Amino acid sequence: MRQRGELFTTNYGVQYDNWISISPQNLVGGFFQSFTRGTFTINVSTPVYYLLVQILDADGNQKYFGYIRTIDQYKAVKKKLKWV
Repeated sequence: MRQRGELFTTNYGVQYDNWISISPQNLVGGFFQSFTRGTFTINVSTPVYYLLVQILDADGNQKYFGYIRTIDQYKAVKKKLKWV
């Protein structure tokens, strides 16, 4: 059973939320990995304790930029983006 406040990792995104790893293209600003989820691109920093996450829509517009530490925080971001 998942505990409240469990750390969010890219493994969670891949295993439970349909993230697909892609080759990063010209990433700057500390981003080292890229994923897709539907038409969105998700760039993440190296996971140390929390992830710096940038989410772009299909047109390259930034929809989210910030740190995500827990799975609950990620779920709040998903709700804000209206991801099902």
